[in-house]
Amino acid sequence: MTQTTDRRAGHFARWTRKRLRITGNAVTLERRRLFILPTGAGLGYGAMLAVMLLFALNYNNSMIFAATFLLAGISINAIWQTHRNLLGLKIELIMPSTPLADRPATLILSIGLDGKQTHPAITFRIVGTEQRVRTHDIHAGTQIRLELPVLSRGRRALPEINISTIYPLGLFRTWSLLRFPQPLLVAPAPAPRGLYQPPGHSGSAQADAVATQADEEDILVGLRPYQYGDPIRRIAWRASARSEALLSKQFQSGTQAHTTWLRWTDLPALDTEKRLSVLCRWVLDADGAGHPYGLVIPGAEIPPNRGPGHRRQCLEALARFEQPA
Repeated sequence: MTQTTDRRAGHFARWTRKRLRITGNAVTLERRRLFILPTGAGLGYGAMLAVMLLFALNYNNSMIFAATFLLAGISINAIWQTHRNLLGLKIELIMPSTPLADRPATLILSIGLDGKQTHPAITFRIVGTEQRVRTHDIHAGTQIRLELPVLSRGRRALPEINISTIYPLGLFRTWSLLRFPQPLLVAPAPAPRGLYQPPGHSGSAQADAVATQADEEDILVGLRPYQYGDPIRRIAWRASARSEALLSKQFQSGTQAHTTWLRWTDLPALDTEKRLSVLCRWVLDADGAGHPYGLVIPGAEIPPNRGPGHRRQCLEALARFEQPA
């Protein structure tokens, strides 16, 4: 009996995976992707209608018949309304910049609609987490931010996302599961700042003063979103106050910037994960300083460069690293 049940559960799981398969980073919620069942309130509502129908049949009371059929019609219409509230939503996944291990990251879903109507009271939740569930009124262009659970370093599968609604009466729940196939590369947790210094960095007060003076001679070329590891002195506080996001100043060096090489072999006394943690800290610090830097680890060598794209390339190399046999 147990083997038969397990076999049926396996067939059902394969059927749902095939039904909910997503091939890219965007999906449209069609009818075949949606499921609907009554809620607890819906079951109680149905029981009430059953009792009313028994009374109407027993006493042959036309008023009770009319009220029963009216309420039943309302509940049947609620099925259609609840299902339509999710039908046709176009959901696009915006992958986060390489997150750091042991720290929360944010996943962004961009919502598109066929028309200009609003889809009210829709809930998004990451399966397997206990984060507070919030409902959203969806308009065209709405972006939903979900906090990912803390992950360890490496290539990780994105968690399933549950999208549901009980609008308008709360009698039925329509839901779907979003299973995006893209893996998420999680960089190592950075070592504490200042614990290890890369070769050629004196760490003295005089050197820090020279670096600060060099920063002051840099030319401001614009603003960009704040990235973890940016120096506090580079944060554009006034511009951030006028915006919903924290912004950092982006400079172009007025003097010739020196190139820093961050090498695996510069940390011979540490184990693998500790080395990766220190190299991650060095990458963040070098990126915040704005100087060109390169990364050398077993199996990969990234030539010196700078900017958000180069930072992401280095962090992804650290995330994918596997100790050679």
